[in-house]
Amino acid sequence: MLEVGCTNLKELERWVSRMPPDALFRGQRHHFVKDSKANIQASFTRHGCVPPLTFKWSHYVREVICLLSGCKPEEVSIEFGQALLQHYGWRSQYVDVTSHFPVAAWFGSHAFKDNIIVSLSEDCYEQAMLLRQQQAGYSFGDGDGHLYVFDRTALEKNNVGVFDLAILEPKDFTARYSKQRALLVGPLRTTLPPETIHAHLVCPSAVLSEAAELAGFYKTEDLFPSREEDTILDALLRVPWTCLSDRDGLAAFARGLALPEYDWRHEKIFPPQNAFFRPFWIADNRGGEQLPFWNATFVRVPEEMLYPPPRPADVRLKKVCAFLRAKRSVAIEANGIIGFPEFPHDCRYGKGVFVSLVDEETAEICSIMVEHPGMQLVRSGITMPWTYRLSHDFTWIRVAGPQDCPCNNDQRHLHNFWIVATLEHMLSSGEFVQRTALEFDWRPASGTM
Repeated sequence: MLEVGCTNLKELERWVSRMPPDALFRGQRHHFVKDSKANIQASFTRHGCVPPLTFKWSHYVREVICLLSGCKPEEVSIEFGQALLQHYGWRSQYVDVTSHFPVAAWFGSHAFKDNIIVSLSEDCYEQAMLLRQQQAGYSFGDGDGHLYVFDRTALEKNNVGVFDLAILEPKDFTARYSKQRALLVGPLRTTLPPETIHAHLVCPSAVLSEAAELAGFYKTEDLFPSREEDTILDALLRVPWTCLSDRDGLAAFARGLALPEYDWRHEKIFPPQNAFFRPFWIADNRGGEQLPFWNATFVRVPEEMLYPPPRPADVRLKKVCAFLRAKRSVAIEANGIIGFPEFPHDCRYGKGVFVSLVDEETAEICSIMVEHPGMQLVRSGITMPWTYRLSHDFTWIRVAGPQDCPCNNDQRHLHNFWIVATLEHMLSSGEFVQRTALEFDWRPASGTM
């Protein structure tokens, strides 16, 4: 690794001009060393993995990618999913780099700062609530900054992949990764191999900041577009809020996805399409006998059940088949609600799936939906179904049914099937507790799915 010290802009530009033409750059405020070598780690290594939150982040990121690109969830690469996780506030096995030297210079001269803001706001019914948010930004840092230059050939020799986010270049909005001309290197088990670093440049922050300003990067907003500009950010900020406490008539909430908000602003009254979820169970208030929930067997599951990974169509559902034939109709209800990025101004959310037996060889799967503007549950119900034939080997084969949903959104119905397939795994674990004749709770010994 070449070690270089630069004292002014001309020296910095001269050294950068000598780097490989396809070099990648990374700017940091501090230089970390382990065993006398540069130590650059992925965020998973630094902060660890929290599976339930990772499932949730991954689901919404996958949904946004599918919405923007038109691809199917199973076609979303791990790299691109983790790229958006990384760029919008979660963790990944990758390290951020850029193809544009001034971007790295800006990060090398500016320090990240954040602050937890607790504010008093109102929902669309003007009902008061407390909100906990992470206000974030960057400020100029004194002293020296650090610029790392990576050689693509060395990365390839060390089996470190390079993933260019430009493959999903937005046409109608400005994405954060586009502004930063971002790429990812990885995946990494621990640290980036030191031999992949071609050069380490140490420069006064003022010099790096000057280089960034020549490219038009003066402030945080120049590299972190606002929610009005960035459709991806806006979609992630619309995820239903999570209740932290609900006492003495004043509920407190945090964002469903804990995003650092570089464009934070106080909102006095939120519009109805912002849901502030306070835990409730449809199983506790099923409605009248004319509703499908009345005689259904409810299975209460944790929120992460709403975020299943894609499952193969030929998965065998032996336990589910037996359970359904015994109960006739089953409502898999989660302790949470899920939003749909394709309907940003809607107040309807998913809360699970409803599975019913038409006859011994045929079943229907519907979404359990709730209308939930602000903090209020207005109504609940089920959507029109997809129909399946239950084969002798316990696979479920999609067939046309007389009541099938005409929405033409296969993804929504496939997602419902994946939830049912996840129930198979949960039933196999044998960790359900029967509350009543028509209610079961999942009580895992391990505490995870």
